[in-house]
Amino acid sequence: MDISVIMPTYNCLAWLPRALHSIRRQGAVREIMIVDDGSTDGSRQWLRQQSDVRLLETNRLGAGGARNYAIRNAKGKWIAFLDADDYWLGHKLARQYAQLEQSPSAVMNITDFRHMSNEGENLGRCFTPVVWPYFGRLWKKRHAAGMGVHEFQLFAALYQENFVGTSCVLVAKQSLENVGGFDTELSSASDWDLWLKVAMQGTIQVMPFVGMHYWVERPGSITRARQKRIDAISVILTRHGKAQPLTMFNRLRAYQRWYEGRAEQRREAKAIFTAILYELVAWLHWPQTRMLKRMLKDALPILNK
Repeated sequence: MDISVIMPTYNCLAWLPRALHSIRRQGAVREIMIVDDGSTDGSRQWLRQQSDVRLLETNRLGAGGARNYAIRNAKGKWIAFLDADDYWLGHKLARQYAQLEQSPSAVMNITDFRHMSNEGENLGRCFTPVVWPYFGRLWKKRHAAGMGVHEFQLFAALYQENFVGTSCVLVAKQSLENVGGFDTELSSASDWDLWLKVAMQGTIQVMPFVGMHYWVERPGSITRARQKRIDAISVILTRHGKAQPLTMFNRLRAYQRWYEGRAEQRREAKAIFTAILYELVAWLHWPQTRMLKRMLKDALPILNK
C-alpha cells in the first residue's frame, strides 16, 4: 500500500510498543515514520532498535509541527496518522486504501472509533447522536438505509462538529500540502482546522466500522487543555465561518456548541452564574430540552440559598 504512516511521540515509551504493533498488523505499507519530538524517557533509543521504523528526530516542535515535518518528508501517496497512545484495529488501512483508490474525487477517508478509559474501559463508539448530535443523526440515517461506505461533501457538518479522530484518517499527501498542513500557531484543535481545509479540496469517505481505539485519559496527552481549546475553536469558527457551503443553521449550531463549551469551562471553575449565562446564550442559538435541564440543575442551588 502506498501509505506513509506518521506518528508523533513525546515521552510515550509505555505506549509505543502497542501502537507500533497495531501498525505492523495492517500489512505492508510504504513506510512507518515516527517523529520523536525530544523524548527523555528512552523512547528514541528504543525506536532506533526498530528496523522497520523510519525515525525522525526533532526537538519540541509540538504534535502539529512534528506531523508537518513528517509530511514534508513522506514518500507515500496517502498519509495515515496515529497518536502514540492510540492503536488501530484489524485491517483498517487496507479497507480504507481500497476505497480511496476507487474514487478520483475523494481526498480523505475516516472510520468510526471507540473511546477508551485509562483503565481499558470501553466508553462507547463515537459516530452516535449521543456523542455528535448532528453528525450522529446524519450517519445513523444513512447507515440505516444500507449505505455502508458513503462519500460526500462534509465541510458543513465538520464546521458544526469535529467528529474526525486524527488516528482514523487516511488522507492524500497532495491535499495536505495544498492547504499547508497543520497550523502550528493554533493553541489547540489544529486537527479540526486542517480537516476543514481538506474538506474543501474534495469529497470525504466515511466507513462504519471501528478502526481505532482512542485513549481519552492519558495524563499529558495531546488534547486535554480545555481553555486553550475554547480559544482555538473561536479562531477556527471565525476563520472558516464565511465559506460558501455554510448556511445560517450551520453557523448557529457551531456557535451553540462553542457556548456550551464555555459554560462547561466556567462550571469546572465553580463560576456557576457565568456558566448559566453561557448556557442561556447557547440555548438561544439552538434550543434543546437537555440544555434547559442543565440550566435548571445549575440554577436550583442558587435559587435555594
